[in-house]
Amino acid sequence: MILVDTSVFIDFFNAKKNQQVKLLIELLENSVPIAINGLIYQEVLQGIRIEKSYKEIKGILDDFYYINTPESIYLDSANMFRKLQAKGITIRKSVDIIIAQTAINSNIPLLQHDRDFTNISLHTKLNLYTGL
Repeated sequence: MILVDTSVFIDFFNAKKNQQVKLLIELLENSVPIAINGLIYQEVLQGIRIEKSYKEIKGILDDFYYINTPESIYLDSANMFRKLQAKGITIRKSVDIIIAQTAINSNIPLLQHDRDFTNISLHTKLNLYTGL
C-alpha cells in the first residue's frame, strides 16, 4: 500500500508528465493499493471547479483505501513540527506534517511531489516511495 499525496494527484488529474505521475500510473497498472487520508481527499476535491470533473475525481478517490486519522496523529504531528523547527527546518503547511505522520504511523511509504516531504524524510522515519 502507498499513501499518495495531493501534489501527485493534482499533477495526475492535470495530465502532467513527471516522475511522480509515472509512478502513480505504474502503481495503478499493477493494482498496488493506493491510500489517502481525509486531508488529501479534501485538498484534491476543493480545487475542482467543474462539477462533472468533481464527480469523476471524487469517484476515483472513493475507490482508494481511506486511512482514518486518529486523535493521536495530531499530537504526533505537533511534536514532529516542533522537533523539525528546533533543527531549523520550517515546514510550510501543517497539512503536510499530518500527511507525513499518517504515513509514518501507518508504516507505509508516501508518493509525493513536494520538497517539504523530502525535508521531513531526512529527519524522521518518513519513507518516500521511489518505485517498485
